[in-house]
Amino acid sequence: MRLFWLTLSLISLTIGCDGDKGDAHGDATTAQEGVTYNDGEKVFLEQYGLTFVIPTDWTGSLEDGVFGLTNEDLGAAALVTAVRISKADLKDAFKERMEIGDGVYMVQEGSTSESGDVLTSPYDITGEQDGSSWKGYIAATVGGFDWTSISLGLSPSNKKDSMVSAIDAINSSITLEAPYEGADFAGNWEKALAGHTFTYYYSGSDFSDKTTYTLCSDGSASYYSRTYSGGITGSMTISNPGEGTWRL
Repeated sequence: MRLFWLTLSLISLTIGCDGDKGDAHGDATTAQEGVTYNDGEKVFLEQYGLTFVIPTDWTGSLEDGVFGLTNEDLGAAALVTAVRISKADLKDAFKERMEIGDGVYMVQEGSTSESGDVLTSPYDITGEQDGSSWKGYIAATVGGFDWTSISLGLSPSNKKDSMVSAIDAINSSITLEAPYEGADFAGNWEKALAGHTFTYYYSGSDFSDKTTYTLCSDGSASYYSRTYSGGITGSMTISNPGEGTWRL
């Protein structure tokens, strides 16, 4: 299921050095491929730096790097992801017709609602092969560096309200690994950056990377990269740690 055809990237800053890299996802469980998670569980999507709580009566799992959810009673489905996109570009993207399957499209109904950094929009699903009536809904929160969480839901028209409530609940529970906002970036860069960890995320069509760089005040540095790969070539994870020095 495609959402926005964008390359995903982010640099986020979190406090940490000498092994203390911070833990924005707290007591959440890091999602693993093929494992089913139940309602009420807090899940951390490592490749997106995103934590959320699965809503009541929903279950979810990570498959080929995409976290999907279902509610059998509603006959509804959802996905949770994150992209780097500005609020202005997101508003434009919401207006576009989005293909979610062969000949099946999400078409915006009405207009986008905005409350602070949260954007929501309802959709009609057109081109259904079986003649059924379906609705869609997207809730998004724009975070630091335009790193934006996306929660998308689909359901039969008569279950729309319950689906929308679930997507809103997911979106309101989301936390992103936020940029460090205490540093004085107008002053001394080296002083501002020392003692912090930088995380770089990248996601393509069938793989994603997460690399963290810890810059210590004594000039030493460490990094750790992890690559997730899936698709027709199979699934695999590659980890690569290292150490060195840093300077501007």
